[in-house]
Amino acid sequence: MVSFPPALALPQIRAAAGAGGRLAPESFRTARPSPAAAPRPSRVLPSGPELVPLQIRFFLLQNRAGKTRLSKWYVTVEESEKRKIETEVFKLIS
Repeated sequence: MVSFPPALALPQIRAAAGAGGRLAPESFRTARPSPAAAPRPSRVLPSGPELVPLQIRFFLLQNRAGKTRLSKWYVTVEESEKRKIETEVFKLIS
């Protein structure tokens, strides 16, 4: 059985296979436009006090007993505050 990469559409696969039904390695290559070629839409973000951008501040992995096994903080927080947040998160989800 021949597996095809998901980037190829069925008509492209049939055309590449031809009458013999076999694909050459070069037929797996797809042409991708360069990033500079495609214009990007302009993004205008709304502003105002009621629209605060969401951000991941931390990632916690805790066991069932509440012990933190893995933590990644994306904002600066004091150690005492981190422990307080970890305890509070465990109480919320348990």
